[in-house]
Amino acid sequence: MLTLLESLSNELIYEIFEYLHLHHIFQAFYDLNERFQYLSINSNLPIKVDIASISLATCEQFFEHIVSRHAARIKSLRLSSPFILDICEFLFPPMTNFIQLESLSLNITDGEYLKQMLDQLFSLPSLSSLTITATVYISNKIYQKLFRLPTLKSCRMLLKTYDHMTPNRTKDFSSIEHLVVNQRISFEELDALVSYVPNVHHLSIHHLTIYQENRRTRSSFTLNYLTKISLKMNDVKFYNFELIVMDYFRHVQTLHLLAQSERLYESGTDYLDTDRWKRLISMYIPNLRTFRFQHINHNLYSETDRQIYQACVYHPQSRTAIFFSRNSKRKHHDQTKNMWSSMNDINQDPIHHIYLHDLTRVQQYAGKFPHVNELTFLETFCVPDDSLGLSLQLILPVVQLTKLTINCLDFPFEQLLELFRFASNVHTLQLFSLSLDETDSICNQQNRLVRLASQTNRVAKVIIEKTIRLEQLKLLAILFPRLENLLIDLYRQDLKTIAEYLWSKSNNHTRYLCLLCIAHERENLLNELNFLIKSEKLLSRYTLKVIEKKLYVWW
Repeated sequence: MLTLLESLSNELIYEIFEYLHLHHIFQAFYDLNERFQYLSINSNLPIKVDIASISLATCEQFFEHIVSRHAARIKSLRLSSPFILDICEFLFPPMTNFIQLESLSLNITDGEYLKQMLDQLFSLPSLSSLTITATVYISNKIYQKLFRLPTLKSCRMLLKTYDHMTPNRTKDFSSIEHLVVNQRISFEELDALVSYVPNVHHLSIHHLTIYQENRRTRSSFTLNYLTKISLKMNDVKFYNFELIVMDYFRHVQTLHLLAQSERLYESGTDYLDTDRWKRLISMYIPNLRTFRFQHINHNLYSETDRQIYQACVYHPQSRTAIFFSRNSKRKHHDQTKNMWSSMNDINQDPIHHIYLHDLTRVQQYAGKFPHVNELTFLETFCVPDDSLGLSLQLILPVVQLTKLTINCLDFPFEQLLELFRFASNVHTLQLFSLSLDETDSICNQQNRLVRLASQTNRVAKVIIEKTIRLEQLKLLAILFPRLENLLIDLYRQDLKTIAEYLWSKSNNHTRYLCLLCIAHERENLLNELNFLIKSEKLLSRYTLKVIEKKLYVWW
């Protein structure tokens, strides 16, 4: 029996809406009829706005009819488009209108705009989570504004700063409990950072370094609530690491540490001294329950250096690195990330991202990665002759993957097709290059695997680092018919043919594509592309912008 959508009850329609992004609901139902227009904007569901991939025309309508009129009902707002400032300037209501906003994520291309935004956020009574990614250099003074937000509990920052952070000289402290800092900061700035956030429970720093080689001095600040910390350090001597452990790790229960060294000597192997770790953990991290450690030494050029390093890493019997454990259920893990790295886990947390350079080394852990959703093939990955997708399926749940990164120089196109037989839920695909013979491209368009993969995959964003030609782009469009966001590099002489193909009225393969990024903006390329679009009447509504030497087109 055939059931029409319009015959469903409001309750069932609302259940359907729960599985969709709000802007997709708006696109599909708002102009259908009065009933669906009412349902799309007057449900009891919390309004969550995400405009990562949305066309220019739809975005304008969406902000006019939904965001501007219902700002007071919005609880989550994610504005990750590189054109966010253009949207906000003309369509965005004042931030003070978002009185129920709990979570905000922003991509910032203007430092002054970020300052103004933070001033408005101060008055929001419910804002508890904030993520800011900045593609321009800004002052570290922005943290002083950020740490004044009264209700903030979780904060994730990816900033590019041009000055040093200064310590907190006041008695006003941040309410932040979960802090992630993705920018490069020094040990000296770490002390300044913690002076603002004495209530932090979870702290993650993705690039901790030291500007001066002299021994770090002890800090006068304490972190009495810090129970989980994740650090990625570059060329930090172990004795300096020991000092921050003494200052801040007294209550830590979970420690994730990545230490990278450029030199084997000069303390390059101190991190592998098990006796030193035993003393440090016993005396200064007495509550430690989970310990994940990885050490990478990048410059092991000679065989002698490699033998010295291996002697520090491997136990002579088990060929795994053995570290002191306060837990009787100690786990040992062989090398999986880098040819000269060691991974050691105790009560390991769920793994969501796996890096592979060799299938054979990870086969022994088949079924141990139930939560993985991101997979990266490293530059050194050796592609097997048989089915890669089938081999991976035996090791991890490939169907759960949402992001796939392939950094191999020569990854066969046939293996990519085979992989998508199993990885049908990948949303973002990043390739170093597209390995495809020109003679193969045309026949592959009718290939059964291409047709099958195009019908089942959900790829909406593709990033290709190496320059591609028109025939390769055509094949991508056929293979990924739901493509919305495309980042490529091209030869200048191909600009006209690629533009005409992408925006041809008869090209049905790119009907969802709405954002193009050309990785390297050459001299006057923006003006050339703008003239081409206008003269050939390729697009009626569009905007162009150069950000960090990348040319973006949004339509």
